[in-house]
Amino acid sequence: MMAQPQSSKASVAAAAAETPEQRKLPTVILVIGMAGSGKTTFMQRTSIYLKSQKKTPYVINLDPAVMHVPFDCNIDIRDTVDYKQVMKRYDLGPNGAILTSL
Repeated sequence: MMAQPQSSKASVAAAAAETPEQRKLPTVILVIGMAGSGKTTFMQRTSIYLKSQKKTPYVINLDPAVMHVPFDCNIDIRDTVDYKQVMKRYDLGPNGAILTSL
């Protein structure tokens, strides 16, 4: 069953109760999922959309095993972690190395 949306009066009251500091908080989107589930595609399209809306996303790539990121990243874990070295050092498979890298 789908949740019913708040009434417009309740939404206006909630917005009015916010302090200026609360209104400035960033929106955070954390994308997780199985390999091949579309995480990179989703992030690429989200980044393109935000840029088209004149908003600048701050993107962090936390997948040390991804071969190519088709969008700009502000921080890329691959710059500091070589997951293949983690596999060798700790005698792990690919999934274990990815989790250990995080």
